[in-house]
Amino acid sequence: MRASSYPTPGKCCVLFLRAVLTVTTFLTVWAVAEHSPDRGHTDNSSPAKNLKINLDQAINVRLPAITRDLKPADFRTTDGKDGWVIRIPGAHPIATPAYADGLLFVGGGYGSHEFYAFNAKTGEVAWKISTSDDGPTAAVVDAGYVAFNTESCTVIVVDEKSGKLVWQEWLGDPLMSQPAISNGKLFIAYPSGQRSPKHQNTGSPLKPARQGNVLLAVNLKTGKHLWEDEIPTDAISAPVVSGDRVYITCFDGTSLAFQTSSGHIVWKKKGAATSAPIAVDNHVILTRKQQNGEKLYEGLARIDAQKGEDEDKELLAKGNTNYLAKEQGGGVAIAAEAQKSLDSSVGFASAPAAAKLSAANENIGVQSVVGGWAYQGSRAAHSKGAVFNAQGNR
Repeated sequence: MRASSYPTPGKCCVLFLRAVLTVTTFLTVWAVAEHSPDRGHTDNSSPAKNLKINLDQAINVRLPAITRDLKPADFRTTDGKDGWVIRIPGAHPIATPAYADGLLFVGGGYGSHEFYAFNAKTGEVAWKISTSDDGPTAAVVDAGYVAFNTESCTVIVVDEKSGKLVWQEWLGDPLMSQPAISNGKLFIAYPSGQRSPKHQNTGSPLKPARQGNVLLAVNLKTGKHLWEDEIPTDAISAPVVSGDRVYITCFDGTSLAFQTSSGHIVWKKKGAATSAPIAVDNHVILTRKQQNGEKLYEGLARIDAQKGEDEDKELLAKGNTNYLAKEQGGGVAIAAEAQKSLDSSVGFASAPAAAKLSAANENIGVQSVVGGWAYQGSRAAHSKGAVFNAQGNR
């Protein structure tokens, strides 16, 4: 997979984020060194380092005024970097852009029926398409194809250079996660058992034999269904592919590993996972919630990628996590009233049963479809043998 991204809310496609700071502000990031665990599952990780980044020392980027939609405005930072900013119509929450081959790919946001490709150097619109359903997720790009889901309720694959439709399929309502690509396969989590006569698939899918959520693998070029298997709920953020495994964290906190070729479940781990995983060597790393009396904590968990077994006795870099409590919204940067308004605008007076948001609420505090669409959690990052993680406001 050459380009990937994960949903984050926002109101316009901007290459730089500006904040007005009136007091000294710090961003706290945890860094944990990676070591191979022994067979006794003792804690062999180095102690987490609390890295404080002084945001007052960040460059103040003065963005130019924008007078028209979809017309880029150029600017230069004080340290000599050139950039551009553009306003996407609609003021919808927007999923993270994906980059490949000099283009940025981004949907018009939750409630939008538009998807765009921008010239990454100039900001000019390379192409724009109208989608059959609303709410494009973040996209993934590989081998000349751009793939994304829409919240309601279609997976769409288009040509990278032109935006021409290659194939699409209406899968189920709602789709809150983005797909993943690896070796000519597209992996999608969706609520099966639903069919709409309005939409026709240009591939040749097998009819689903079960009701409930599944992970589906299809041929990227044709849309032909290859395999599917049950998962408890929709996926948090997206499936993650590494080698011959596809890993997934579900909104109810369950983590699973599948063989990419057959869909065989390698392992399934019930728990309170709160983010999509990352795969590093023989480790799967994700965040997990833990309750001690009335207090909630969140920290990093390392799992043996082959066996699905925990590698540490305790969560790493553990901290308070009240934002993941039931009905607290999971830290999604969209106000509760705005979430209600956004869901209502796309026809959800209340969340559909297929979304299984009661399970999401119990695990991460998310209660709305747009909340599930936008939720990322405290997903870790890996670089040079260290795992970096920012949790909540720390």
